[in-house]
Order: sequence, then structure tokens, then C-alpha cells
Amino acid sequence: MHPALSSGPPPTSQTPPNTPRKDGGGHRRTLHDALRTYLVLNGTSLVIGVVMSCSTRIAEVRVNARLTLGIMWGLLQLTLFMTTTWWYERQATRLPGPLDAFPQAGTSQDGW
Repeated sequence: MHPALSSGPPPTSQTPPNTPRKDGGGHRRTLHDALRTYLVLNGTSLVIGVVMSCSTRIAEVRVNARLTLGIMWGLLQLTLFMTTTWWYERQATRLPGPLDAFPQAGTSQDGW
């Protein structure tokens, strides 16, 4: 098999979990963690918002003279969504992709 296409040995139990492998496995793991964090945070806020919308008494509680708990939660949820989306996009673009370890099409490492 061509050396650029071999994935190498799988990580052993002695390999630290955040050590990137040659085949990009560490990158996938990092993006997987970022995606999981994104989904858990936004999913939790969505579930709380749905529960609050089912009970109008909770959403109508006044926090301020003009601000209700439902409006405040909606604003917090929007802020959380925008912040976590920015954070996830930053994580996804900062790290090299899993295929960056392999040569690009049309290039050759042996001079051909």
C-alpha cells in the first residue's frame, strides 16, 4: 500500500487521548467534543424553552416592570445560540482537517 494512504497503527492505551494521530484521529475527536458541547448546550436551552412555553404561568413571571421570564429566557437562548455557534465555527476552522495529513490531488511527494 502507498505510504500516504496507510493510516498507521491504531492508538494504544498508552497514547494520551488528545494526542493527534497521523491519520487525523485526534482532530476528529476534538471536533466531536466541540459538536457535542454545542448540541448539549443548545439542546438543553431548547428543552427548557419548550417546557416554559407549555406553562404560560412560568413565562409570565415578571422579572422587571417590562421584562418577563419568557422574554428574558428567549434573549438568553438567542445569545447562547449565537455564542456557541461562533465558538464551534472557530474550533472547526482553527484546526487542520483530517484529510490535511494526506497529499493533495495533483501533487506528488516523490517528484513525479
